Amino acid sequence: MVGIVSPREAWQALIEDEKAHLCDVRTEYEWDTIGVPDLSSIGKDVILIPWQPHPGRPHVNPNFVEDLGDAGLSPEHHIIFYLPHRRALAGGCPGGAGGRFSARLQRSGWI
Repeated sequence: MVGIVSPREAWQALIEDEKAHLCDVRTEYEWDTIGVPDLSSIGKDVILIPWQPHPGRPHVNPNFVEDLGDAGLSPEHHIIFYLPHRRALAGGCPGGAGGRFSARLQRSGWI
């Protein structure tokens, strides 16, 4: 599945699919001030890899794809990306910064 999913759909996929993983791509500042999702009740950990390392700066993490691999993920996994603005993304999204995010993953063979 590629597209925006609801939190309920993301949770259900994480419970039912052992290959499903949640990757929180918000900034470290957001992790520290807002917190990170807790998946301990289903025996999974959230993977923390920032897409834009610094809030308010337009550059993206140049090592994002490599960081996914370093976290033990591969294109065979079903990755749900947690993005700002209360959206979860299964594989890709339509436009803006999310579109650039999706395009990079697609060029790298992840979606």
